[in-house]
Amino acid sequence: PTGPGPLGNMPSSSYLYLISSGIQTINSAIGTPVTFPSIDSSNTIGNTLITTTDNIVFTYNGGVSNMFSINSTITYTSNTDSTSRQIYIQKSTDTSLYGLVSIPANSTNITTLSTSVSILLIPGQTFSIYAYQNSGVSVNLADISSLVSGNKLDAILLTGVIGSTGYTGTTGFTGYTGTTGFTGYTGTTGFTGLTGYTGLTGYTGHTGPAGNATNTGATGCTGFTGYTGVTGFTGYTGLTGFTGFTGYTGVTGFTGYTGVTGFTGFTGYTGTTGFTGITGYTGYAGATGYTGVTGPAGDSTNTGSTGSTGYTGFTGYTGFTGVTGYTGITGYTGPLGNTGPAGNATNTGSTGPAFLPSASSFGTYLYYNGSSWVTSTDNITIGSSAGQNAQGSYSVAIGSNAGNIAQGDNSVAIGYQAGQNIQSSGSIAIGLYAGFTGQGINS
Repeated sequence: PTGPGPLGNMPSSSYLYLISSGIQTINSAIGTPVTFPSIDSSNTIGNTLITTTDNIVFTYNGGVSNMFSINSTITYTSNTDSTSRQIYIQKSTDTSLYGLVSIPANSTNITTLSTSVSILLIPGQTFSIYAYQNSGVSVNLADISSLVSGNKLDAILLTGVIGSTGYTGTTGFTGYTGTTGFTGYTGTTGFTGLTGYTGLTGYTGHTGPAGNATNTGATGCTGFTGYTGVTGFTGYTGLTGFTGFTGYTGVTGFTGYTGVTGFTGFTGYTGTTGFTGITGYTGYAGATGYTGVTGPAGDSTNTGSTGSTGYTGFTGYTGFTGVTGYTGITGYTGPLGNTGPAGNATNTGSTGPAFLPSASSFGTYLYYNGSSWVTSTDNITIGSSAGQNAQGSYSVAIGSNAGNIAQGDNSVAIGYQAGQNIQSSGSIAIGLYAGFTGQGINS
């Protein structure tokens, strides 16, 4: 059977955009509904069926239930205390606080909060935007006429309404189980095949002429030459990586790190013939041919003739050269390597550059803080103005203006303007404008 019809039609998305252009006072320790008296006609599209008579309580007048995306931003003026500032949405007939955002107040600058939530409104239901602060005194919401950030509210009627689930049809009868067929006969065992012919024994080589008294038996087969290591990818030219370790030439100490350049492949050990660094496949060296069979022993001065030299194997192909990476910032000069054995009395190691700041931890990198070059701390900031203002502890900001203002502790912002404005602690924003403003805690 067919289920009941949907709750409503499939309207196009409609937008209601409101702003507040005056100063509003928020009393301490009590939720205060925010007034939005003006419609922004340039951003309002269609009819959301939401109306208001007092610019505080907003009523949905549709004939069926619908989903709405409610988004609001409010801005508090500066205050000398360090208490919290909050914004949330509340519906009639429901005591839940939707989209609650709470952050500490800013004693010297404005405090901006944003919330966004999808809610279901039934016909005749109302909602309001609430501001809350607990400073102990009244605090004003800022006047939008003098700020880029102000008090705004937009309601979006989401396209499409979900219909009711149709009735589940009756389950059909289970078919009869057929009779089990007879077990087939076991076939006869096939004949065992004939044993193949044993190959002929090869000829014994000729006995070589008598050799000198100093000759000995033939040298055994030379083992295979070890594989030449593969040619690796050429490292990124960006961050100046580690200069590969120089193979052991006797007991020379390790050459110190030469800053963070892209990885230059490891130079193989000079001692053992092992891998000659990561070089790209230089095909297999052909196997050395077999040394000819030694003839039977002659008199004391005779030895068998040396067999013919085997063919030289083909030279393998040269591996491809990896792509050249982007040029990044030049890293700091790392610590000097271990000191090798003493040389001549007049020899000393090379002196590293003197203009770079020192570092003590592995992985520390160099960046510009607006006035000088410094080494990194517990935070990571890469990109123009990334994590520039009041970045929290143990946070990561990568990309132009990522985590630019008041990025919270233990948060991550990667991408252009990701988490730019007041990203809350424990939050992650990845991608263009991801978590652009007021991203919630642990979101």
